[in-house]
Amino acid sequence: MSTASPTRSRHSSTLLLAALANSTLCESRCPSISTSSPPDCMACQSPDPANTLTDRLNQLLSNGGSNYTLSLCPRRRYVIMRPLAFAAPYQEISTRGFVSGEERATLVVAGPVADGKGHTTAVGGTCPNCHGVRLRNVRVCSRRIASLPTKIAETRLAD
Repeated sequence: MSTASPTRSRHSSTLLLAALANSTLCESRCPSISTSSPPDCMACQSPDPANTLTDRLNQLLSNGGSNYTLSLCPRRRYVIMRPLAFAAPYQEISTRGFVSGEERATLVVAGPVADGKGHTTAVGGTCPNCHGVRLRNVRVCSRRIASLPTKIAETRLAD
């Protein structure tokens, strides 16, 4: 592995590949996941109340600093109205306990889409110092199949 600082497009490709390797893209329907708090949600961020969810999660990432882990609750749906944005090096968004399959937390891409400038991205890692960010054991669900990616999600895999 090279010790040189990765370019933005190479970094974005790494983030996208990590997301695809560790997440599931639900193309047509979001899975029905319990909306009641499971007993193992003690050390994770609750998706409730839903009306402040996106702002709360982004604030945690913004204030968390390097090596911060945003832990999501297993089997819970997180309906996000804007992309979650990594804000520092080596941050991570993951499902508590690193569970797999249907046990993983689900990010549901929602919110307005207008003129190709709306929300079609679940997680963005394009900040200038966002090297080493990770998205682990999280499902990503969207009903935005026909929508173009927002600028934050534009990546090139050929580098």
